[in-house]
Amino acid sequence: MNAPDNLHPRQDFERAELVFTLPATWFAAGENGMISENQLADPNKYWPIRLMKSLARMPHDYGSWIWSSHTVASQGSPPEPYADNTKMSGVILLRPPSWPEGRDVLHAVDGTKINFFAVVPLHADEMTLKLNKGVKALIIALDSAGVSDVLDAGRPSIVKKKRYLGLF
Repeated sequence: MNAPDNLHPRQDFERAELVFTLPATWFAAGENGMISENQLADPNKYWPIRLMKSLARMPHDYGSWIWSSHTVASQGSPPEPYADNTKMSGVILLRPPSWPEGRDVLHAVDGTKINFFAVVPLHADEMTLKLNKGVKALIIALDSAGVSDVLDAGRPSIVKKKRYLGLF
């Protein structure tokens, strides 16, 4: 990736792998152990794969980089949910919360450092929280709510809705 010049050593920031953890029930493997074409053709099942492809292409398509705490919204204005089975329309990249500490970096034999980041889907109001209060506030809120890197497409937003005049 095209890491910023002010990062040192720059080569430690040029390689990343993205991880999207699906629940064991997301796809049903057939008798041959493979996922059926019908499941892959279902937009409600395929969207995490489509999202990963899009995120993986970003550094190459735009000559940029992606890194921990970066957020990316879906296309559309306002951002559109990824599929009918979720209201989520953005992601944040984080050290995989379910991984043991220090396992998010691979040091290859040739000295190359490869960083692993979990793709954690977000609701639009969670993306707004990051923009308004900063990434630290979003991460604390996600952590406090017990959000993990395992996809829960129906997860409610962690942003508390303001009540009308404090009555409701």
